[in-house]
Order: sequence, then structure tokens, then C-alpha cells
Amino acid sequence: MSKAMFGVLCDKLRLHISKAVTKDRLPVAVAVDMHVAVTIWRLATNIEYRTIIAEHFGLGILTVCTIICRTTSAITYYLLPLNVQMPSESRFRKIIQDFEALLAFPQVTGAIDGTHVPILKPTDCPSDCYNHKAFYSILMQAVVDSQGQFIDVNIGWPGKVHDARVLANSTFYNKASSGTLLPNWTRTINGVNVPLLILPIL
Repeated sequence: MSKAMFGVLCDKLRLHISKAVTKDRLPVAVAVDMHVAVTIWRLATNIEYRTIIAEHFGLGILTVCTIICRTTSAITYYLLPLNVQMPSESRFRKIIQDFEALLAFPQVTGAIDGTHVPILKPTDCPSDCYNHKAFYSILMQAVVDSQGQFIDVNIGWPGKVHDARVLANSTFYNKASSGTLLPNWTRTINGVNVPLLILPIL
């Protein structure tokens, strides 16, 4: 991550983290840039709290845990909806054109797939997170546009769960089933009205 991008992230999170610090009234009022730095370090390295993070940043383990929970919550609740969202109608049209140019496949508005995010063996119900690839994980279902940018993300199911179950229980699927996910645009191809669709990544 560049210094400039780090600064942008701090600026976007400053108000939300500052409010949380005031509300919690922690003994150690940690600056916003420290919140972001600790969280990015933890997410990038997956390092244990008790080993290096507290030593690197000069903070207690409890403070580090609180910082990471607070910052990731702010990212999830405030930044995620701003950066991961369904496109506008004009953007949809551009995505359809781009996919057709890339794949020679019409009416595609996105590509969907799931992936396993490795985690340490959990203490509670570890077998639920032990996946068919023989490691512990949390599932992420993602939909991307023609540029590979996320337009929908669903994270949190344990690794043992099948991708189909994750999809069937997602907000994305519910909107698709109710007809509110994509514009009602069809294109006649060889006499058939083809609606917009999402392609699975195989």
C-alpha cells in the first residue's frame, strides 16, 4: 500500500474511528493512523496479537484487539457500501459491452465465484471450518465486473459449507430471485429474448 493510499484510507475512516474512541473512552486514545496501520499489518500478515503486533506498535494486546475490531467494523459498515455496490445503468451497459468484447458472450453483467480464505484452527466447532481442500477457512463469495472490480461480496460462512448453500442464502441471490438485482433488459438473439445474466467462473 502506498503512503498516499494509506492517507486516503485514514481520511475516510477518521470520523468513524474518532467517534468510536470517544464513545469507548479507552485508557489509551490511539490516533486514527495507528488504528489503520495496526489493522493493515494484522490483515496483511495474519500474525498473532501476542507475538509481534503489540511489540511493533508499543501497544497492549487488549488495545490491539480493540483497535482491529473497531477499524474492521468501520471499514465494513462505512467503506464497503461505498466501494462495493451494483453499478448504475450506464455502467451496466459498459460492462455488458466489455464482457462481450472479452468473451464473445452477450448480456453478461458480472462473474461470480467463491474462494476459501485460510484461517487458524478455531477453538469452537473447528470441523465446521475444515474444508474439502484440507485446511481451515472462511468462505467468500464475490461478484466482479468486466474490470475485475467487486460489485458484491458475501463473507463469513465456514469453509465446510458448499458454495451453492452460500449463494442460496445470500442477499445477492434473493435479489436475483425477486427480479430486483439486474435491469430488465433483453436482447433478441436468433429469435430468443436473452436476459441479463451473471456467469460463474469455472
